[in-house]
Amino acid sequence: FGLNGTTVTANGYTPVIGWLHNPVMSINGGAKVSASSSSGQQNLFWQGADNHLREAWSVGSTWYGPTDLTAIWKGKGPLTSAPSAIFSPDGQQQTVYWRGAGGHLWQAVYSNGWSAPVDLSTGWTSAQLLQSAPSAALAPDGEQVVFWEGAGGSLMEAWLAGTTWYGPANISGGWGVSAPLTSAPGVAVSSGDVQFVYWQAANGHL
Repeated sequence: FGLNGTTVTANGYTPVIGWLHNPVMSINGGAKVSASSSSGQQNLFWQGADNHLREAWSVGSTWYGPTDLTAIWKGKGPLTSAPSAIFSPDGQQQTVYWRGAGGHLWQAVYSNGWSAPVDLSTGWTSAQLLQSAPSAALAPDGEQVVFWEGAGGSLMEAWLAGTTWYGPANISGGWGVSAPLTSAPGVAVSSGDVQFVYWQAANGHL
């Protein structure tokens, strides 16, 4: 059956009473792994079966980890989606975003050690909360942008300029009913500071 936002219609069938799904896939069908790299170092982050955030990293040809970050944080901020990780321009800072319980947006930062995770969405409305995994990217000037699927298939964005957060903003608000999201978005930023966002819309359209 097709998924339209969070609604499934079983036309001509009895009501949907349950689900079968692949437990190694996230609820929106995407992978649970996020990779980032800088200065020859590769970092992998993923959602474990216990909804903990885990990390492994390679320097040269040597792999380290995996490390259970959520255990280090004493269970704070368990994941309900794949994470999305980025490096700072100098490669010294890592930032990871994920969806937590209730659709909240969580963030943790590594800079000579991991900070405790922070709920960025305290005070947001239900329409602004995450219906999908977040997707983060870094602009050439160091600004961080985070996109996700909001209520009704809307495309939502929040962005960090310096130390100040802006948004969340409904980017698709002016599009009417055009191309609502049926998946987590994916974002990239060019060297010219142009943002590109992709997603799955109805009927599998890109």
